[in-house]
Amino acid sequence: MVSQHSLKLLLRTGIALGILILLFRFIPVSDVLAALLFISIPYLVLGLAIVLIKHFLTAYQMRLLINHQGISLNTYQVFQINMLTQFYSLFLPGDLAGGAIRWYHFSRPNKKRAEAVAAIGLNRFLETLMIISLGILFWLLDRQARIEQSAFQALSFIFLFLIGMYLLFFSRAFHRYLIRLCEVRHLPSFLSEKIIKVLRAFEQYAEAGAAFHFGILSICFFRQIIGISGLLAFAIGLGLSVDFINLGWIRSATSIVLMFPISISGIGVREATFVHLLGSCGISPEKALAFSLVVFAQRLVYAFTGGWFEFKRRLVLNAGARG
Repeated sequence: MVSQHSLKLLLRTGIALGILILLFRFIPVSDVLAALLFISIPYLVLGLAIVLIKHFLTAYQMRLLINHQGISLNTYQVFQINMLTQFYSLFLPGDLAGGAIRWYHFSRPNKKRAEAVAAIGLNRFLETLMIISLGILFWLLDRQARIEQSAFQALSFIFLFLIGMYLLFFSRAFHRYLIRLCEVRHLPSFLSEKIIKVLRAFEQYAEAGAAFHFGILSICFFRQIIGISGLLAFAIGLGLSVDFINLGWIRSATSIVLMFPISISGIGVREATFVHLLGSCGISPEKALAFSLVVFAQRLVYAFTGGWFEFKRRLVLNAGARG
């Protein structure tokens, strides 16, 4: 019998292929190829360089979070793990799979499993908070964007909810309450011990002080700005008439859509989202699709960089096993 995992994989693959078939049915492949062939190479290289800076800043932010938990990894080691995660995420659906890979590599050096969970959880939370915050900001600043009242209210509610969760969850009193609740509820010992360990790890961030949190939020903010700048370089290279503000909210909206694991590596969903959102800014479907393919191609570049790191790591392990 076919396993549930295999069925989900087949479903996500079918969704990805189905969307791509529909897109290429209405958008001539020759027009997309023509747009890709005339891309400016200097702007393509510039975009890749900007994205590389963003990746290193991402690794630096993650290093600060895990070092605070006593996990001894440097920025370059975190960068390698992030690239490795991107490589495996090409084949594994959703952010949970990527989070599991990060957790394995972050927790391995010092056996700090709960601390790695807390660091990854906080990093993901801040990522989501900043994406939604900047999405709302750039959406309001963009005069071309059609602001639907219901969508704006929904995003505003999510934003306020995340802010409330951030303030609440990093309150020491709240953590102590949750720990007491776990102890009183008489959960199975193996489960309550793990939950309490994670809560105590989060409590370390609650005790870190405002300066630590402000620093992490500042890095997270600049990472998003650099990420938008990379997209802008690709857009200029393709001759798209969009600006920084347009791409600010479009990037946020696309990132939110891609959080839902409904296809393999976001294939198809990413392309359809960019075609729709860039179309609202007056970009032709063939150029919007070409832009999406360039964005996916740059992800492949860094994903296969992670594949190279993994290849070298396995060579070292095999050599050590033979020795």
